[in-house]
Amino acid sequence: MLLKLISLHKYWIHCNFSRDNFRKSVQESITRGSEMSAIIGLEESSFSKYHLLNLDSFGYYRSYWYSSIFIVIEGYTDLKIKNEEIDKLLENKVFVDQLRLFRNATFHYQKDLYNAKFTGIDDSNEFITWINKLHKLFGDCILNEMHKLVSPEVSEAIKANFDRILKGETKPD
Repeated sequence: MLLKLISLHKYWIHCNFSRDNFRKSVQESITRGSEMSAIIGLEESSFSKYHLLNLDSFGYYRSYWYSSIFIVIEGYTDLKIKNEEIDKLLENKVFVDQLRLFRNATFHYQKDLYNAKFTGIDDSNEFITWINKLHKLFGDCILNEMHKLVSPEVSEAIKANFDRILKGETKPD
């Protein structure tokens, strides 16, 4: 089971990288200010808004974050991990299904540029809160499950190495 959890954690790390870069991209857009508010002011169905928001780093990292968190959902479910908070969030079948379709559209060619799998994702505050909470809970849960399966010394070494990776230090012990 430990190797399966490590594999799942790898997917979460890729997911986390995409989320962090998405957040940086959003922050850079906010810093640019007027440029972003001009985009946001466009009509919802506007060709320009779609492209400006989805074909730059903002859209790239958003696509990979949303898609990769669905892969983590699949792994969590497949491994039959139980976490009350995560399980409660996953009861929102509408959001989970939107992520599934979005993942499919990201990684499978779609002939239609405005495919409903892409445009059907919910960008409401409720969805953003949901996906951020789910993301954090997955990271904590997977690590906790791994730590249950190893000695305290190995657990501490894993935590130390993971902290170094998060700080950008690439040399593990």
